[in-house]
Amino acid sequence: PHREMIVRKLFLQGNPLTRYVTHQTCHSSEAVRRYISGFKKVLLCYRKGLNDGQTAYDVHVQALGPGL
Repeated sequence: PHREMIVRKLFLQGNPLTRYVTHQTCHSSEAVRRYISGFKKVLLCYRKGLNDGQTAYDVHVQALGPGL
């Protein structure tokens, strides 16, 4: 639930104040950036029309980095 709250407050509601969101959710700015980055990857896959399995694979491979 905390990831959903972070994505909702910062990305979907357009709240530019990362510091405010990190304080409200007791998460580091690095964690908040990671959640937003992951959400953007999933959103891109959704817009490409990938199914859940393809999205999970694509997001996981991106998270591992190049060559892995």
